[in-house]
Amino acid sequence: MSGHDSTTVRFYHISQTDKLIKSIYDEARKLKQRHHQIISCAVTVEKQQRRHLKGNPIRAQIRLELPGKVIVSSKKSDHPDEFTSASAALSHAFNAAEHAVSAHLNRCLMVRRDHYRPRLFMDFATE
Repeated sequence: MSGHDSTTVRFYHISQTDKLIKSIYDEARKLKQRHHQIISCAVTVEKQQRRHLKGNPIRAQIRLELPGKVIVSSKKSDHPDEFTSASAALSHAFNAAEHAVSAHLNRCLMVRRDHYRPRLFMDFATE
């Protein structure tokens, strides 16, 4: 699965650069390579339109579609100095998305393991 066919990128109130777009597609491609269950990835980068003493913070949101599940990872700054660069906000959002997908897949794996757990001799002895 290539990085561009199921990845969409949107920018709101922020200028887009080729370097930033390339890094978004690279991160999405890496995430899809680690987790083959990802169907699509939508990335939104926006500068919040509020007045701040030290610039407008940037918010990054990543929406991942998996079979039967949609995971949304959003990182925005509570402190004005925290995410004033888009690359920092995107890095934190992709890390959060990675953890969310891993946790979801681990939960699915545990449910399958418990459901198909073979019964042992000790299980019959306790009944």
